[in-house]
Amino acid sequence: MHPIKSIEARTQSYVLNHFEKSKYAKRLRMLKDTHLGEMCFIIGNGPSLSADDLEVLHKNNVLSFGFNRIFLMFDKTNWRPDFYVSQDEKMLVTG
Repeated sequence: MHPIKSIEARTQSYVLNHFEKSKYAKRLRMLKDTHLGEMCFIIGNGPSLSADDLEVLHKNNVLSFGFNRIFLMFDKTNWRPDFYVSQDEKMLVTG
């Protein structure tokens, strides 16, 4: 394994095994229950997604999570997600 990849893997393993003590866990704990009782939508950008669907969410001010390349819909709607999620940073680039 390449030395840099080895260091990255060990760091990631450490963070996963000690997550509760990490800066990420502290930040997530601060968010706990901030939207308790609210409705939310999780939006993927599959072929059935339409800009009209997103406009309904926008007009009703519905909390939403946008995944991966959801930004490709931005030129078709005023809707913007409240939170962005991606499983892979490569999914966030357009090229």
